[in-house]
Parts: sequence; structure tokens; C-alpha cells
Amino acid sequence: MTSLSILPLNTGDAPTVSKLLKSDGDAYNRFFQPFPFDVDTLKKILSDIKKDKFWGIYSADTLIGFFMLRGLDAGFDIPSYGVYVAKEYSGKGVSSLTLQFVEVWGKLNNIQKVMIKVHPENHTAKRIYEKSGAVAAGMDPKNANLVYFLSIR
Repeated sequence: MTSLSILPLNTGDAPTVSKLLKSDGDAYNRFFQPFPFDVDTLKKILSDIKKDKFWGIYSADTLIGFFMLRGLDAGFDIPSYGVYVAKEYSGKGVSSLTLQFVEVWGKLNNIQKVMIKVHPENHTAKRIYEKSGAVAAGMDPKNANLVYFLSIR
């Protein structure tokens, strides 16, 4: 039986996260473009964290995805959620699990709402977010992504 764990990411995880993000190719990653995937960029992001959160999802000892809440370090009350799951693990409920984790973490940390941006053609992600209770609230004029809000209940 395979174990599954969620652990905070740190600077030392940057090479593994970079490898994960580059492993599935541009076609799979086309909707996930929050920052460059090189090790140096990831080290900088992970070393600068104060309130923002980055978690790794592990199957046994293998990193199969990660998710984040960003914007808290910039002073926003509503953090922005992002998730990446390796292609091999897509469709197995991992993204939904991260949303449940974020909801519990949000309750424990007095976060009332999470913002989620999604490319309009990313039908799988939209379905997952809507099933979790996220509500479409408009469009980001900078990149035409749909903006959803997930209320922490």
C-alpha cells in the first residue's frame, strides 16, 4: 500500500520541485505558469516565504505535486491558491485533496476566502473547483483567466 503525505516545502526542495514541473512537458503545463520552473527561481521563492505556504504532496518518498497559498506575504487578506499534480497522478483526486487541506488550514488560520485563477480552457480544473464550492467571480484583465473564490466554511 502506498503512503501519501503533505509536507511544507523549503529551499532544499527546489531541485525536486523544478524537476517535477519540467517532467511532464509544455503541453501538460500550458495552464500552469505562475513562475519560471528553474531551480534558482524556486530557491528564491521558497527562501523568501514568511506567511505564504508551499506544500509538497508525496506518494511514498516521491514528490507527485505541490500546492501553494500566495499573497499573504504581500499583505493580501485573500491568498491565491495554485496546484500542480504530476501527469501520472492526474485524475486520482489529488487536487481535490489539496483543496480540502486548504479549507482545514484556512479554518485553523482564520482565512475566510481563497482566490483561484484558472485558464478558461482548463475544463478539468474548473470542474474540480466548482465541485469544491468555488464560485466564479469574473475575469483577470491581465491574462483573461477566470477568477474563482472558495469560501472557507
